[in-house]
Amino acid sequence: MSVSLLKGQKIDLTKNNPRLRNIIVGLGWQVNKGIDLDTSAFLLNSTGKVDNGADFIFYNNLKHPSGAVEHLGDSVIGSNTGDAEQIKIDLLKIPAYVNKISFVVTVYDSEERKQNFRSVKNAYVRVIDTLNNNELVRYDLNEEFSIETAVIVGELYRYNCDWKFSAIGNGFSGGLAAVGRTFGLKTENKTERLSVNIYPTVKLDVKKLAEMQKTTLSDIVNKALREFIENHRQEIKNYDDFIKNR
Repeated sequence: MSVSLLKGQKIDLTKNNPRLRNIIVGLGWQVNKGIDLDTSAFLLNSTGKVDNGADFIFYNNLKHPSGAVEHLGDSVIGSNTGDAEQIKIDLLKIPAYVNKISFVVTVYDSEERKQNFRSVKNAYVRVIDTLNNNELVRYDLNEEFSIETAVIVGELYRYNCDWKFSAIGNGFSGGLAAVGRTFGLKTENKTERLSVNIYPTVKLDVKKLAEMQKTTLSDIVNKALREFIENHRQEIKNYDDFIKNR
């Protein structure tokens, strides 16, 4: 049976369920078309900071090197009927230096689009036991946000040898950059997405079937890649600069 939390409340996850190992942290919301929310996870040490950039899990760094935390993918359009995005956690693989994992939702490109959490409704975070797909805990963010562009929704943290979950619901007006600074990470509000979508380019129709007799699929894909690189040269440069400087 799922337990509903209010802001500031905490619950033991493993004390009474020592076999719990694999969980999913699901986050959902309702938004109008044109608003894109992103989820991220910060793996924090005993000082409340990340050790390095690898401890920041988001759409351009989906999996922690330890294998303990994995973002299951960015949803640009979100979802109004269930979890918009999910983060998978293996409790036994979490490194010893990690005392807490903070889960954050941010408005993508909030400054340029002039958007904030005023337009976000029915946001929630929940924890699911992947063994039986049972929802263990849920926190519905009933707070009235206005100028905030980022919210720390919840935290998974160690207490002695057990793991607990805390409902946070703290908002920031500085977006992802403000949250990142809080956790000791230098980042920007707008982190470039790079999505190489080859399928529309190489999708074959009847007319191209004849071409396949003289052109290999590898040739078509390589041509598509060359065209993509040429058309997105600046985006690729921005992404490369971000990786080098983080």
